[in-house]
Amino acid sequence: MARYQQLPSRFATKENKPLYNSIVNLQLLQKTPNIQKGDKPLKDWVNEQTHGKDKKSFLDEHLIPDVLDEKDIADFFDKRKELLVEKLQTILK
Repeated sequence: MARYQQLPSRFATKENKPLYNSIVNLQLLQKTPNIQKGDKPLKDWVNEQTHGKDKKSFLDEHLIPDVLDEKDIADFFDKRKELLVEKLQTILK
């Protein structure tokens, strides 16, 4: 599992640390998908999982925003938070 300290220095900033350690950055995976993901960047893992499949459905199912480039990490966190809040609101209704 990737650790905060192992992030490239441009991501391991004081501003990103609370985001990295928040629920917004966590994904509950069963054993096999978790092993497959390992330390791979999210973009690479999603591309592997969706090769020849419907990428949008995969992203929707896993509540992953279509912002997979590491340089857009703040945007990813914002959009992921929105998806999680929407899902929780739907469940709690």
